[in-house]
Amino acid sequence: MRRIKKNANGGLLAIISMSACAISLCLQIFYQYHLVEIEDWSALMDTTGAVAFASAVLLIGTLFLNGLTLVVNRNKAK
Repeated sequence: MRRIKKNANGGLLAIISMSACAISLCLQIFYQYHLVEIEDWSALMDTTGAVAFASAVLLIGTLFLNGLTLVVNRNKAK
């Protein structure tokens, strides 16, 4: 990864990071769908609030860190 970071401008790493975030959110949606399919309403009701909060934190954290990376790399390019 260090070799990639030296040669890349951060854009590729930001895309990889956003893709990992999108995949994790998609898998969580599939899991929620599975709970609906098997009609496990108690598990769905118990976990939905925490899942929504964790998804929001994951998305906000990913956007913040990718934005920070792009700003730092843009300043290094100048």
